[in-house]
Amino acid sequence: MTKSVTAKFNVMESKFILSFFCFGLFLIFMLFMTSFGNTVETWNPVIQFLLFNMGIYLLVFGVIKGIAQGGAVKFSAGSLVMFLALDNIIPGYHVLSNGALYRGDYLGMASTDYFFGYLYTCLGFQGPIVLFLTYLVTTPLLLLVAAFLLKNMLDEL
Repeated sequence: MTKSVTAKFNVMESKFILSFFCFGLFLIFMLFMTSFGNTVETWNPVIQFLLFNMGIYLLVFGVIKGIAQGGAVKFSAGSLVMFLALDNIIPGYHVLSNGALYRGDYLGMASTDYFFGYLYTCLGFQGPIVLFLTYLVTTPLLLLVAAFLLKNMLDEL
C-alpha cells in the first residue's frame, strides 16, 4: 500500500516538474519571439492569434492542468471557448462599424475579434455584416458551446 502511494506521488511530482519545464520553455520562446519587435506585427493574423492568444491559454490550462490532473479535456476545452467568447466582447474592439479591421496596439491582430473578423472577411463578407457576424453571432455561439462543455464544471473541479 505504501509503495503505490509513494509511486503515485513520484509520478505526480514528475508531472508538475514537467509542466513547469514546459511553461519555462514557452516563456523563453515568447521572450525570444517578442524581442523581434516590429517583425511580429507583420505576421499573418492567424499566426499571431494561434501563437499569442491560443498558445498561452493552451499551454497554461491545457498542458499544465492536463499533466497535473491527468485529463479534464472537456473542462479545458470549455474554459478555452469561454475565454474566446469573453475576449471577443472585451474592449478594444478591432472590427469597425464599416467592417474594416483595426490593427490596434501591439499584438492587436492576435485578438479574438480581429481573428473572427479576418476569417469572415476571407470568406467574402464585407461591410457592417462583418461587425454583425463577429460580435452578435459569434459571441453567443461561443457562449452556447462553452455552456454545453461546462455544464458539469463543478464536478470536474
